[in-house]
Amino acid sequence: MRTVVMLLAIGMCGGCAQQAESITAGVAATDSDETNIRRWVDEWKAKTDSGDLAGARALVADDAVFLVPGFGRMDPGLYIEGASGSPEKLDLYEFSGGSEIEEIRVAGSLAYVLSKADFSIVVKESGEKTSYRGHSLSILEKSPSGQWLLIRDANTVLPKSGE
Repeated sequence: MRTVVMLLAIGMCGGCAQQAESITAGVAATDSDETNIRRWVDEWKAKTDSGDLAGARALVADDAVFLVPGFGRMDPGLYIEGASGSPEKLDLYEFSGGSEIEEIRVAGSLAYVLSKADFSIVVKESGEKTSYRGHSLSILEKSPSGQWLLIRDANTVLPKSGE
């Protein structure tokens, strides 16, 4: 159960409260690249929040790799399934906090998004609260059609010490 909660938490906070100022740099970087990447982050959050597995999967390259503390390398299907907020899962937990984009860098057809997460999950039935903190580094690649797809994602989101 803790595995599902952690993956759910990581997925749910993927696009929360993007208040930090981003940095865009690189040879072919444009404002539209950054805007499209921010839209991608918003879409990822919306799809995982609603439990839309097919929609979330469409945002990820077939050969994507997810690196998750305690689980190592995960394939996209397993990660997305664990990170999606189906109504049944959402009814069990209360989420607070979120994440923010700290930096976006674009270089040609590759980009990365560095995000910082700080959030808590309360099990509604028991009142048990776990707080999480960490960073996520997501690498995206622009497809020939111009769509940004996630190709690599590594995060350090873990329960806060002492909880």
